[in-house]
Amino acid sequence: TGSGGAFDDTGIELYMVQNVAIQNNYVTSNNYGIRLVSSSNNTISGNTASSNNDVGIYLSLSSSNTVSSNDLSDASWGGIVLTSSSGNDIINNTCTYSWVGIYLEDSSNNTLALNKVSLNDVGIEIRDSNDNDIVENNVTDNNDDGISLLRSHHCIIANNAVTLQNSWNGILLDRSNWNTIENNTCQNNGVSINLLRSDNNRIANNTALNSGTGINLVLSDFCWIFNNTVPGNHGGIWMSNSNNNTVVANDVSQSLGDAIQIISNSPDNIIKGNNLSTACLLYTSPS
Repeated sequence: TGSGGAFDDTGIELYMVQNVAIQNNYVTSNNYGIRLVSSSNNTISGNTASSNNDVGIYLSLSSSNTVSSNDLSDASWGGIVLTSSSGNDIINNTCTYSWVGIYLEDSSNNTLALNKVSLNDVGIEIRDSNDNDIVENNVTDNNDDGISLLRSHHCIIANNAVTLQNSWNGILLDRSNWNTIENNTCQNNGVSINLLRSDNNRIANNTALNSGTGINLVLSDFCWIFNNTVPGNHGGIWMSNSNNNTVVANDVSQSLGDAIQIISNSPDNIIKGNNLSTACLLYTSPS
């Protein structure tokens, strides 16, 4: 049990430490519940960190750590936060009632898997961080975006359930290139999968349903959109100011509005072999 600390009001702190296990503690009412700085090959598991002013579990300049099966709630900033940290496994944690459930900045080659992230403002945010895997997480009922990549490249977002992100995005890519979005289920979001200024991304085998728009591209080029199932949305697959994209073998047969809409200076796109049923294909060329 920890409350308060000598180092910047931290419950449990590791500084330049290796091969330590932090397990089964209850850490509350600090600025940082558990913090690792310049530390590697440690295990943080089975802890409960609640009502900490900044972050539940914070890794800075730390690599090759495992953060698993922790319960993080009611942090003013984030449940789990990594900055300048690489090669860490963030697995099977529960993150609720914070501004962001899991947050990475300047952190590469991390794995986020099997986490339950709900009832935060933002679910999972990856910022300026490349080559991360975000797989098999349950991201539900957050106020803003479910999973977002901001200026992050070569990441994999796969096999996640992303639902009930209110009027915002299930999965958002903003200025993020060469990523894979595959085998996710996105339901009841403002936009299920939204790409803004993001090029050369692969969007394949996802189910995007019952949202405002299923898949949306704005100012995004050279993306491959293949074999997605996009039913029950007000808009199926929409593109604006987006060029040289390939849209092939998608099922948009149950769209409530335009199944595929391409508008506003969007030349040289390939639209082939999609199931549109009775929904319409709308193309508006630039004036």
